[in-house]
Amino acid sequence: MKRVLAAAVLLAGWASLAGAQEIKGRLTGEACARAMRVGECLLEKAYPMVLFTEEEGEFYRMELEGVDIVELDKAFGKEVLVEGELSDGRVRVHKIQVLEPVGAVEFFKGCL
Repeated sequence: MKRVLAAAVLLAGWASLAGAQEIKGRLTGEACARAMRVGECLLEKAYPMVLFTEEEGEFYRMELEGVDIVELDKAFGKEVLVEGELSDGRVRVHKIQVLEPVGAVEFFKGCL
């Protein structure tokens, strides 16, 4: 009986990930995405947070599943790769990966 139950749980988990796809975009606030001001969105306009896809020019509201809000906050304003399911203008997020590495600060030395 335990084996049957374990197999059912594994199959249910696998079935939920079967519809998952990878979506590349930038995390920003919904107000900024509507105004097409994705690159200059302030933290005070971060919520509700959306995934803005530059190729399509569309945005999707985030539903977290397996990702906590702290991880999402750290990725705000950055280019990300989201693994999840799309439906009705929403993406159910299973996994998120930041594509933009946090780089060193560069200074302009000017003409010498």
